[in-house]
Amino acid sequence: MRRRTACNKNGFTLMEVVVSLLLIGIMGVVAGMLLVAITKGYVFSQQNNEISLKGQVAVAKMVKEIGSIRIETDKITAATATSISYTYTDPVTNTTASHTIAQAGTQIQFDGITLVDVVNAFLLSYFDNTGATTATLANIRRVDITLNLQGAGGIISTFADSAKIEESYY
Repeated sequence: MRRRTACNKNGFTLMEVVVSLLLIGIMGVVAGMLLVAITKGYVFSQQNNEISLKGQVAVAKMVKEIGSIRIETDKITAATATSISYTYTDPVTNTTASHTIAQAGTQIQFDGITLVDVVNAFLLSYFDNTGATTATLANIRRVDITLNLQGAGGIISTFADSAKIEESYY
């Protein structure tokens, strides 16, 4: 009688180990690529949210400043498509100061201080009390502000608002 040698069937062959390692490696690469894509999307979103906030704050500041001009005591001294200069008289202290909002390269500045950067386009439009476009400084009663900012991935975000210059009686 021949004896049969017992064969241990509990181990793995070299081929099974290599295939398993290969599959684990492929799954690791796919998971890594997925994590990188998620991280890039998050960073992209954060950068564009920051641009959006910058644009909203800058336009709100310009609307507030231009809207504070009073016909009785203040005067618009210069108005172009990318800048406006005016004098403002404080109603409490009765002191007068000159202010300028202007585009300087890729920035919008208020009295030389940067309100917002990454400006792609900036436009100020001037209207009289009937809503007609005007170039006469004394007749300006509304200023339309359009601001385009360039965000992540070259995406352009547009912000627009109007500032009304009205008569006030202090």
